[in-house]
Amino acid sequence: MQNITRLRIVQPFKNDNMKSISNETEYNAIVKRIDELLEIVTDENYNTVPEAVELDFLSDLVEEYENKYYPVTPPSMIDAIQSVMQ
Repeated sequence: MQNITRLRIVQPFKNDNMKSISNETEYNAIVKRIDELLEIVTDENYNTVPEAVELDFLSDLVEEYENKYYPVTPPSMIDAIQSVMQ
């Protein structure tokens, strides 16, 4: 039942023009909003507050943007060995 409710709440976000983050300014604004939402949404109230849906949606947008523009690649074998040696 909660999943159906969550889908109804998410729908306004998905219908918005925001399908992806297009520049660094949008990225920074969304990260700031995520920080605000993290003050509201906790593990204890995650399933009861509507802000959790917004947090999930915005987090997905940020993850997609970061994977595209800030990919994390595995270290080279030499870098991994040097890191372990330190």
